[in-house]
Amino acid sequence: VNTEANTYTRVTQHQWLMDKLDLSKAVLEEQQANLAGISHRTLKGLPTSIDPDRPPKKYKDAMSRDDRQEWAEAYDKEYRGFKERKAFKIVRPKPGVKIHDTLTRLEYKEDNGTFLKRKVRLCARGDQQVEGESFNSSDLYAPTLKAPEARLLAAIAAEHGCPLLKTDTRQAFLYGEMGEDELVYIRPPDWWPEPIPEGHVLLLLKSMYGTKQAARRWHICISDWMEQNGYPAVNSEKTIFMKRQGSDFIIHGLFVDDMMHVPTCDKLRDEFLTLYQKDFEIT
Repeated sequence: VNTEANTYTRVTQHQWLMDKLDLSKAVLEEQQANLAGISHRTLKGLPTSIDPDRPPKKYKDAMSRDDRQEWAEAYDKEYRGFKERKAFKIVRPKPGVKIHDTLTRLEYKEDNGTFLKRKVRLCARGDQQVEGESFNSSDLYAPTLKAPEARLLAAIAAEHGCPLLKTDTRQAFLYGEMGEDELVYIRPPDWWPEPIPEGHVLLLLKSMYGTKQAARRWHICISDWMEQNGYPAVNSEKTIFMKRQGSDFIIHGLFVDDMMHVPTCDKLRDEFLTLYQKDFEIT
């Protein structure tokens, strides 16, 4: 018996079969794509001609697309957020001060395969910040809800048979106040609609996304608001807040700009949402 020949035959047959399977799979995938007329992932509620994994990279790109009107609205919404929060003022900087660049991130937001919205996020180039000029490294820490704490809140909700709710604060970091010694000057992006006089830039008054202190300033803002409105912190890091009313209670867990809520009654839930939306915009 020629063992070497038999081994070669088995290997060859196996490779032939694998090649056939790979070819069949490739043909099937190609046929499915052709039948659907698309070759990328799709989202419910978004035209199939749009690839959600390939959003525009720049303003010029966004304005050359079929959905440019929707992107224009997303850009305008981001700009209006800065204006409404009074996040900056136009200034003529002193000679020699650091002027920071920005990045603009665009994405198609989704939830479990369903399209939600087009999102534009203007971020400062925090990597260009210089310690001692625009931030202090000892004042950057921002605690967030830990996984065991989140599981605890979920367990409490299950034990009491109450819903586990979630809220997301829109442009949350723009509610945080920059310190008087945190001078961050921003060069406006090319899509900025407001005319800026020559030689002038934007001085940040609020903790813009991308700055090193943004998360810290937001955490101070939201934790202060919670305690001032009757929701004291129940842990030292101030990521869990609670209010009792008789036998009922509502618990809030803070994870950056997202919150999870455990209300045992509708009254406490509605009371919180009414108070919160007077000062913050949620999505």
